[in-house]
Amino acid sequence: QKSVVGEANPDSWVMANNLAKTIQLQGRADEARQILSEVVDQASKTLPEDNWHTARFRHNLAGCLTELGDGDAAEEQLLEAWAVLHRVLGKAHPMCCETGQALARHYRSRGQTAEALRYLDDEGDPPAAEGAAS
Repeated sequence: QKSVVGEANPDSWVMANNLAKTIQLQGRADEARQILSEVVDQASKTLPEDNWHTARFRHNLAGCLTELGDGDAAEEQLLEAWAVLHRVLGKAHPMCCETGQALARHYRSRGQTAEALRYLDDEGDPPAAEGAAS
């Protein structure tokens, strides 16, 4: 499909994202991670910073990273995705809620219950980035 729509085309990234999710479901998370890493890299270089597609790709990459045992990298991807989705689509949007739930599961698995609850709180605002002015 890349030869039809072009490698730097969002349609190519959506197709690659979908392929990676299918591959992951087949138990090939490392292969899916490689595809999604490339998709996130390309989308990040081409699309605006606050593009929800890139955030969704990051969310899916985080799922692969979690499955592969790289919780720190998964957390980084989820935090970036959640911040964009919260800002662009709003906290009530299903994609934002799903990413918030993934973050909550991540923090709960690490015994960080208070942090997990921050992403499940419907009234909460995004946590301030480390080192950011309040």
